[in-house]
Amino acid sequence: MVKKEVSQEIEQSSNPSNNQKTSERTTARMRTLIQAIAEIQKMDSDTAFTLTALRRKTRSGEIPSIMIGKKNLVNLDVVISYLNNPSSFIEKSSLKEINKIRKVI
Repeated sequence: MVKKEVSQEIEQSSNPSNNQKTSERTTARMRTLIQAIAEIQKMDSDTAFTLTALRRKTRSGEIPSIMIGKKNLVNLDVVISYLNNPSSFIEKSSLKEINKIRKVI
């Protein structure tokens, strides 16, 4: 049921004819990791997705993020779409690089 609500929210935000706010909003909804988790918990209070999981996903590169000073920022819409369909974000070649043992020189 929550997935339907989240997917409906994404559809509304991606379709400007359904939502006038998207035509007014031109910037991404960038959030710190803590703020992103708080927003996800507002949408689904029983979520099993944790702050630690989000940190791991951003460090591995599965969810894109940017560092501004000491803060790690993510696009909230990208995080939500990742949770709806994680297989579309994972590039197998990049995961092999992460889990690979590197040669010591």
